[in-house]
Amino acid sequence: MAQMPSAPNEYEQMKAILEDYEQIYDVASCHLTVSYMPMSSITMHYVPMTEGVPIPDTIYTIHVDHARCADVSRELPKTLDEALPAGTPPYLARAVQKLNLCDHALEVMKDAIAEKLREIGARVEWLRLIPLPRFIVHSSDEPPQVYTHSVFAITSASGAQYIADFTIEQFGFDRSMWFMTCSDYMEQCSEDGNWWLHTEEDQLEMDSMRPPSDVQDEAAVKGIVDGLCARLNWDELYSMAGEDRIEYIRGQATTVFEAEIKYSSLARSNAMVFTCTDRHVGRLDGQISKC
Repeated sequence: MAQMPSAPNEYEQMKAILEDYEQIYDVASCHLTVSYMPMSSITMHYVPMTEGVPIPDTIYTIHVDHARCADVSRELPKTLDEALPAGTPPYLARAVQKLNLCDHALEVMKDAIAEKLREIGARVEWLRLIPLPRFIVHSSDEPPQVYTHSVFAITSASGAQYIADFTIEQFGFDRSMWFMTCSDYMEQCSEDGNWWLHTEEDQLEMDSMRPPSDVQDEAAVKGIVDGLCARLNWDELYSMAGEDRIEYIRGQATTVFEAEIKYSSLARSNAMVFTCTDRHVGRLDGQISKC
């Protein structure tokens, strides 16, 4: 059992443990495809707020450069930075990077996190909720809409509850808000403070909406993450200063993903698309709870 990072309180200790996995997924989210859809522009417009409808007044619309996509003489962009329109601000680039990946983050990272948390008597669960975004990013071929959102719910050995949200930036929140107490997260980032557990029925419905290739690619990413976590020397990592540990983990993750995307089944993915799999709009048929 690896020695856990020391911290002045439980909140800081839990955050330090989860931060390593947040960094790994941040790297993974940059290596989910071998090419990206080129974007001709991302336009911003405002819509009137409607009572009872949790859609923010700021909407960003992604317009794909279809002419470039059709030009067989030009390769598709290899990185998100190359695909984004020139001058895209960093906060919007980060939002596009994490767009519609909340379910993917849970699928890929939950088992590795659960294994680590068991060492200290903590557990992780898959929670769903209606988010309260600061803005919405959507593709021009789909209307702007708020879908249900997936997050990691952490319960410590003492019973304290926390939320880890690895894709929070897609809603316009700063990355620093990725880890909070459950009560703070629900107050600041959810539409009504309600949440419900992701069930087997939810999983079956979600899987039925995805092509088999997406499921296979997701499994490939999960295999890479599990392998990386198994190889890391956690005792050595926890002896490092925070910034040194993060730099090392990001370096290891980048090396692994850059190699795997060339030689593994990930290379089948031919372009980033902006299709959301979180179609459970307003589904509250499970056990609803509040922190």
